[in-house]
Amino acid sequence: MAPPRVIPVPFATDTLDQLAADLSALPGAAGGDLAAALVLLPGSRACRDLGHLLLERAAGGVVLLPRIVTPTRWALEMATATGLDADRIPDDRLRPLVLAPRLARLPWLAERPESAPGLARELVAFFDEARLAERPELLDADGPDAASLPGVRPAEAPVVAQDLARVREAWRLYREVVPRDGVDRLVDLSRALRRQPPAPRQRPRMALAAGFGRIDVVRGRLLRAALDTGEDGRLYVPTAAAGLARAFVATWGRE
Repeated sequence: MAPPRVIPVPFATDTLDQLAADLSALPGAAGGDLAAALVLLPGSRACRDLGHLLLERAAGGVVLLPRIVTPTRWALEMATATGLDADRIPDDRLRPLVLAPRLARLPWLAERPESAPGLARELVAFFDEARLAERPELLDADGPDAASLPGVRPAEAPVVAQDLARVREAWRLYREVVPRDGVDRLVDLSRALRRQPPAPRQRPRMALAAGFGRIDVVRGRLLRAALDTGEDGRLYVPTAAAGLARAFVATWGRE
């Protein structure tokens, strides 16, 4: 299977305009039929905006819109198709709330229990980031020690070791009350699709993805799996084409 094509889009170009223009190359586009395409955008607002733009360009004609979804929505549909949605998954807003009271009882937080809700939100975000980056060993009690982690200088190792021990203790408490969450489902889906790529009932003529900046390893793999369902997969990436844009990008650090 050919990899998706990378389409550079200058910063000054509206990405949705570019998508609308490229969708006009679909075989049925002249008659208002764009349904043979799958478009993945990072948020629901962007999905709505593209839909409105395509309707406006139709100038009152009948339009069959492409399937425009977020990767989260696409992943949920794939999880249902592969049977990975059977477990009950807690609402993301509830996860810090059930962790906070348990954090407040830990000895190293006993003198500042009022900080438990904020710390719970930060810890849950880190739990998600570690797993989506495929670094679960950071949460494992038997994982690497602080001194062996990249970028940790010897003078920093004791502080990092203490923080790492606390993170792992909090992770153990989290798992006692949230044995499975939405991130587990994404990780499992990523693995399942690597073993067996999705086989859509009707293969899209075009599968387009645009508007994504930094993206983690797991979601990147899911995005690639979605693009691979199309006969023509395209990933739109912003690029500094004009002089001012290049000067702006030159101010960015390596990170």
